[in-house]
Amino acid sequence: MKNLAQRIMSSITGFNSLQLNRKITEAENFKLDTIPLFFERLKTKEREKVYARLEKSSIKKIPLVHIREDMSTRELDFFKKKYQTKYFTIHEDYFKVIEKW
Repeated sequence: MKNLAQRIMSSITGFNSLQLNRKITEAENFKLDTIPLFFERLKTKEREKVYARLEKSSIKKIPLVHIREDMSTRELDFFKKKYQTKYFTIHEDYFKVIEKW
């Protein structure tokens, strides 16, 4: 992957862990090993189910994660270490809590 900014990538998003986990399976079926991930709608318990599915998946790299205001630094570190995540995005409404990360 020479220049990520010049590529169009499929991403994974959904309203619950079931939807995200199905999309991880779809990504695997298309032999995608690099995908952005959007957690905007998932609370902690739902995210934990997705983390478990990711651990069993063939996904190797997650360059961007759209985070929620309730995510912990432990979660962000998980992505940085395991999936080489370099970019995290968040909605402007939550800039007031950005210092916690």
